[in-house]
Amino acid sequence: MKHGKKRGGAARIIVGVAVLILAVVVLATVFLLKEIKGSGEAGETVVVSIEPGSGPATIANSLKEAGVIESPMLFRQYLKFTGQAGGLQYGEFTLDTSMGYEEIVQALSQYAQADTVTLTFPEGSTALAIAAKMEEAGLCTADEFLE
Repeated sequence: MKHGKKRGGAARIIVGVAVLILAVVVLATVFLLKEIKGSGEAGETVVVSIEPGSGPATIANSLKEAGVIESPMLFRQYLKFTGQAGGLQYGEFTLDTSMGYEEIVQALSQYAQADTVTLTFPEGSTALAIAAKMEEAGLCTADEFLE
């Protein structure tokens, strides 16, 4: 008497595993493309502050915390692959959570305009005269300067 032994059990398992692997690859590709290219939908506007001397890892983490990117590691690899890490600037940047990596890098590569004050001190100016000009410009009080 023959037992009801199923044939092709190993083949079914192999096909099942292959389908599972294919599904994971497709989902990972969709995530990567959405992450790198951006969502294309209207996102939230956020301000990201990049401190002077920040490297790619710190910048990527700041972008993650602000909700601009999902994967700091992928962003760092993108910077490394494209060779754009050296062009990133520091300052405050207004970004959108739907931006793709190229748009983010473009925004972070723009020089962040800082508030500046121009003062001219004639030769031979005394400390008191300099302190008065500093206070006039709103940079500090004369007493703070003299300290």
